[in-house]
Amino acid sequence: MFFFNILKDFSKHHPIMVLISMAFMMIIPLNEVLLPHIYGKVIDAIQKKKGFLPLFFLMIGLVTFIQIGYSLGDWHDTYVNPAFQSFVRQSMLNSIFEKYENCYEDVAAGDVISKFVKSPLIMIEWFTNIKDYMIPYALVIIFASLYFLYYDIVLGLCLIVTMIFVLTLLIISPMQCIKDTLEQSKAFDDLHEEIDDILRNLMAVYGSDQKSNELDNIYRMDLKYKEAFAATMKCILKYKAIAIPLLPHFSLFLSCVVTI
Repeated sequence: MFFFNILKDFSKHHPIMVLISMAFMMIIPLNEVLLPHIYGKVIDAIQKKKGFLPLFFLMIGLVTFIQIGYSLGDWHDTYVNPAFQSFVRQSMLNSIFEKYENCYEDVAAGDVISKFVKSPLIMIEWFTNIKDYMIPYALVIIFASLYFLYYDIVLGLCLIVTMIFVLTLLIISPMQCIKDTLEQSKAFDDLHEEIDDILRNLMAVYGSDQKSNELDNIYRMDLKYKEAFAATMKCILKYKAIAIPLLPHFSLFLSCVVTI
């Protein structure tokens, strides 16, 4: 929920930047749906030896347009991604100021620092995945479904049902794995807090000859983090293992239908 609030606020503060990003999202559907269609038309025209030059030049123009679009999209990302990370850090800092404005308890510096380090990186990864993959390929699925429905209703419906099932699994998997994810995050924050505490009290550690005990404690906490991380990955991969094999099976189904 926090991520989507950040995304909504970022869109309000940078509407032009977001609109340009949305425009670049259309490049992937052009590359994945329209270009193969034009390519098929060119091959068909060459085989019939009739009127292939206009289609050929159209294909060349479309390829050029797509490549320029990808390059401009990458250039635009050099401005969008840093701006989004900066917005995340400013939002987090504002939240901390609001939280501790009338609260005089000590701030858990290690925990806060670890969140400051992790959160912008995690959110920019989610932001990039949504911008470069989830929305564009959702558009690809929509256009491909309409394309198949136009030529064959059965194939179109099969594609729609398969994609809905796959996307449902990929969407609910983070929700099902949230407990493991929270435990992983807590273990990571506790590890950073412990390291921060050791460094702040380094002379006391030397003076009381607690170096070995502190190293053992860090080792145990690091092991706990590794176990939590492994549990999170196993949970996510479980759902991917169900969803991903459906795609080649559907491709095989299409090949069989086309052959028949």
